[in-house]
Amino acid sequence: MAYLRLDKARQVRKQMDQTLRTLTQSSEGLADQEYCAKMEKEVPITAQYLLDHGVKLNHHDEKNVLLEFNTNQHFVFPEASLNLVDLASLTHFPQGGGHAIINALFDHIRKFDAVTVMWETQAEQLLTQEDGSVCGVKVRKSDGRMTRVRGKKVMLACGGFEGNREMLGRYVGPRTEHLELIAPGLKYNTGFGLKMGLEVGAATAGSMSGMHCELVDIRAKKPDAVIWGHNYGIVVNEYVDESLR
Repeated sequence: MAYLRLDKARQVRKQMDQTLRTLTQSSEGLADQEYCAKMEKEVPITAQYLLDHGVKLNHHDEKNVLLEFNTNQHFVFPEASLNLVDLASLTHFPQGGGHAIINALFDHIRKFDAVTVMWETQAEQLLTQEDGSVCGVKVRKSDGRMTRVRGKKVMLACGGFEGNREMLGRYVGPRTEHLELIAPGLKYNTGFGLKMGLEVGAATAGSMSGMHCELVDIRAKKPDAVIWGHNYGIVVNEYVDESLR
């Protein structure tokens, strides 16, 4: 989904046919078609939800993108307080978008008296009933004490396991401890939430032999320090070893 773009109407429909063909071909038929269809339907709804709850979007026009399909040359990013200039195209590229989303949604959450936010609290285990249904979470407070939080529904919004070297080695492969993170905040993606789900019977999904990677500038301290490039060109084998002459 790396090349998928929200167009100026915040839709992805025009690109989905080509995206699905690419996914099906590259995955050798293993791509989850139902998942892709769900994403096509829900992405515009999600973008509108963010707008309705105070998240402002910046628009960034791509310049001279060489892809096999038309992206409408358009990005949509969450608005942030800091804009950095992309020297390659002399356009503004917003940073810290995820943090801006959290701030906007928390402004909305604080309007409800019945909401309690528990800071410095780590979820340790999902609580289940005799029939196997999830009914709460066991959490550890900053002082080490354990407590149970009950609820009719539990939603895991925990990210991946980019910050967990042990899980990277198990599910991705060797030498993953040398991988640099594309954004500093990914170190908090420990995979603990995924482990909690697996412990109560959740199934795994997706590719177990690869991952999506991008070139990044490891000297950068800001998120998403991506080095953009496209794999179009000519590769010529060396026919003669000049060092032997």
